[in-house]
Amino acid sequence: TEPSASSEALHAAEGAAGVVRNLAASPTNQDALRTAGAIKALVAILEADHPASRTSIAAASALSNLVVGNQTNKNACRTAGGVERLVLMLGAGHEAASAAVEALGE
Repeated sequence: TEPSASSEALHAAEGAAGVVRNLAASPTNQDALRTAGAIKALVAILEADHPASRTSIAAASALSNLVVGNQTNKNACRTAGGVERLVLMLGAGHEAASAAVEALGE
């Protein structure tokens, strides 16, 4: 069977989150990514999929890289509802919880 449009969108979102994660590993990119709307988009991914999904785990990992050492990005994540979504991941299995702890710990 062909994948549904929603599963294709989530697969694309997972790939995009991976790109953001890699770009955000460089502190010089963090502010530009926030300005471009990456934090809001990543939180939207967390809201759109199950907390234990690969897509949510990828989004949490990207958020972790975006907020590390960047108070402005931490505040933006909090304002966008990211903390609440990450907390939901804590009870969603080991891999999801690990990604959430990493993001929340930054």
